[in-house]
Amino acid sequence: MIVDNNSNFGRFVDQPIWIWDETLRDGEQSPGVALNIEDKVEIARQLDVAGVHIIGAGFPVVSDEEFKAVKKIASLGLLARVGVTVRSKIEDIDCALKTGVREVHIFLPSSRLHLHHKFGLNELDALQMAVKAVEYASRHDLRVTFVAEDSSRADPEYLKQMLKSTYEAGAEIAMVTDTVGVMTPFAMRRFISFLRKSLPSALQLGIHCHNDFGLSTANTLAAVEAGVQYVSATVNGIGERSGNAALEEVVLSLELLYKRKTGIDTKRLIGLSKLVEQKTGMINAPNKAVVGFNAFRHESGVHVKAMIKALETYEPFPPEFVGGQRSFVLGKHSGRNIIHHVLNEFGLAVDDEVVNEILIELKRTDHLIEREKMVEQVKEYYQNYLGISEEQLVALAKSTISEAV
Repeated sequence: MIVDNNSNFGRFVDQPIWIWDETLRDGEQSPGVALNIEDKVEIARQLDVAGVHIIGAGFPVVSDEEFKAVKKIASLGLLARVGVTVRSKIEDIDCALKTGVREVHIFLPSSRLHLHHKFGLNELDALQMAVKAVEYASRHDLRVTFVAEDSSRADPEYLKQMLKSTYEAGAEIAMVTDTVGVMTPFAMRRFISFLRKSLPSALQLGIHCHNDFGLSTANTLAAVEAGVQYVSATVNGIGERSGNAALEEVVLSLELLYKRKTGIDTKRLIGLSKLVEQKTGMINAPNKAVVGFNAFRHESGVHVKAMIKALETYEPFPPEFVGGQRSFVLGKHSGRNIIHHVLNEFGLAVDDEVVNEILIELKRTDHLIEREKMVEQVKEYYQNYLGISEEQLVALAKSTISEAV
């Protein structure tokens, strides 16, 4: 039975939750990932069909192909809101306007660490820069979200001032970010509670968490508990370094653990996951929560014996809820019950002596050498097909130089 954690939300229990997908922007920033226009369009369409509320379509100023991809997605007539990432620069906003989108996500660092080392800005100059950009976008009838990069390492009072000032300049949403994943759930609840109490109630809050410590989903849920309405995530949790909060994990947790309606068609989650795997080349770990290959596969004899009687003994939710299927795996940890169960389904009755012989064969481990080869092949794949190494870059440079001569 799924535990009901509604009480954790307090006065926010009836507050709507909006799922904001960043697979096409932050997800594509995974090292070595490069989506073409057709890939982006297909993923955008499937995100829309699944019920995602906001699609971060990309960063149009990055390249001509990125600009064309965003423009194409903006023209699809999706039910989801389509927005783009822009820097706090007028030329970025002008570029966004040319794509036809009606929503921009204007970002600027909020921590001294980022402001100083990335832009050489002091806090006052950054504040003025952010306000100017938001005012300009608002004057051009764009819906504006202000994204405070590295919020979790910013001075809270300065962050509060930045978010309040950009709201007064026209931003409807303030996106709080844990850019390098250093928050804990308890700290996140306290942090968001501080901001929620300190900022105008009309300013809606969003959350964007990275997974450097494996806490992105937990931190995202903690932020929702404290009053955040807009939840940023990526399919399969892909993104820079260790990735982002995984859309499928956040959605399922909200739907089943917290009984919060997200508007997402959960039966499409595994299909969406497989599509993003195929298009990005970022292969899920078999034990990936919700959508991993092993999420609904069972081998342990003790577990399988219990599940033959009651599936919920080792499944917190049925695989059909996310578009998956259950399977029983026969291997080293199998027991007699599953062998009898499977053979009986095929109309084959065998005695215990035969089952014991089958078990001996199943528990052999001399095939494991093939797995070692597979691991090396996967490493080689990531090295050769998701970007190039520094050594390969040097070789390319030498080749280019020699050809030029």
